[in-house]
Amino acid sequence: MWLKGRSYNDSGLTIIEVLAVVVIIGILAAIAVPGFLRYIDGANADVCEVNREHLERDYEVHLVIESLEYSDVCF
Repeated sequence: MWLKGRSYNDSGLTIIEVLAVVVIIGILAAIAVPGFLRYIDGANADVCEVNREHLERDYEVHLVIESLEYSDVCF
């Protein structure tokens, strides 16, 4: 029995349709993943820079509180 161009026996997707979807998803992932990894690396570099600035500022505050002079030996 036919219903709008398809029989009742047609169900699901063919292997070609599934393969096409998998290939398209793979191509999209191949494009998106490297950009996402660059974004993560950039964020990590920014976090390191901020942490370094905080450490430097805290060290300067410590020097002022303790009335010490800056020395490469101490730091």
